Amino acid sequence: ALGLVASFGMSVQGQTYCSVSFSTGCTYGDYIDDVTIGTFSDMNTGCSTGSYYDGTSDTIEISLADPVAVSLTAGYSNQYFGIWIDLNDDGDFSDTGEFVWSNSSASGTAGTATTGSFTIPSTFSTGTYRLRIIDHYGGSQMLASESCTGTSYGECHDYTVKVNPASSCGTPLNLSAVT
Repeated sequence: ALGLVASFGMSVQGQTYCSVSFSTGCTYGDYIDDVTIGTFSDMNTGCSTGSYYDGTSDTIEISLADPVAVSLTAGYSNQYFGIWIDLNDDGDFSDTGEFVWSNSSASGTAGTATTGSFTIPSTFSTGTYRLRIIDHYGGSQMLASESCTGTSYGECHDYTVKVNPASSCGTPLNLSAVT
């Protein structure tokens, strides 16, 4: 009976995900410092040991078919970011639709926010999944195939994301007051 009870206590995300390896990593400032996705914020994370930040104890909540605002900063200039979500919970980020965002031009100076947005189509299922953010110095825009690929300089963050049903009224994005 104890074994049966223990099996219900297992994580929904029992997958083993690939590790991202950087030859130099984030020690020279090429780290993801501030993460804001929707209403979730994880600020001043700095350079993590082994250039990997495990934020899976934090849950980012988003909704299907609603635009999700992204704002990322790094500790150094000229960074490219990519975001993936394992939307079918199969332990990888290589399926269609799992590469959700990247910046097309390099970030500005250290601490300057790189912003954008993404939307998870309503064709995906609600649930709890792994979200991965990678940054790397220089080069070019991140590609869908780079969810497990490190370069010389950079860092990887993993989080938990809860994808909720589509809201009946979409989430406003980039509102400004008119006077």
